[in-house]
This record gives sequence, structure tokens and C-alpha cells, in this order.
Amino acid sequence: MIVVKLSERNLLSLLHKLVMPGSAREIIKWSEDQSGVGLPSEQVAIRVATDDEVYGERRPGEMHPETEYFVASLRVQVAKLVAEMYPSDQAPQQ
Repeated sequence: MIVVKLSERNLLSLLHKLVMPGSAREIIKWSEDQSGVGLPSEQVAIRVATDDEVYGERRPGEMHPETEYFVASLRVQVAKLVAEMYPSDQAPQQ
């Protein structure tokens, strides 16, 4: 099993990359013992995708009700922030 440990900062940066125009929508992580200076075999790319890209027409699986509430509330706040940062003429395509 491969375990990827992301800091809260990295997790939130991926959320931004999802809506940032022109972003490659990924971050590269190195194995912890390499301190960011590793060979390609010691790297993992973490990519973010929209729900539509991942689920298409199928419904995503259920989550704990508190998690569902958190995610729904966060989506509202992200939408407000995106509208503020990227006016409608610059809005990213989702």
C-alpha cells in the first residue's frame, strides 16, 4: 500500500489548483527520507479532478452525514471565493 501524507496546506492548495486557471492541478511529493530531492521513482504525483471528471453520470458514494454537511458548506464558501478571485470574464471552466 502506498500512503501519501498531505499537510492541510497541501490539501488546500490542491483545492485551489482545481479552480485556478491554467493550473496543472497536481503537486509532486517525494519520499520523506529524500527531503524533496529524490529520483523520479521516489516521487508521487497527486492530481485533483472535478467530481464530473471522476464520477461522470454516476452518483458518488455516501459519506458520513457530518462529512456531507462539511463538504456542502465548504463548496458554498469556495464558490464565493472563486467568484471574488476570478471575475466572470476570467472564471475557470469546471
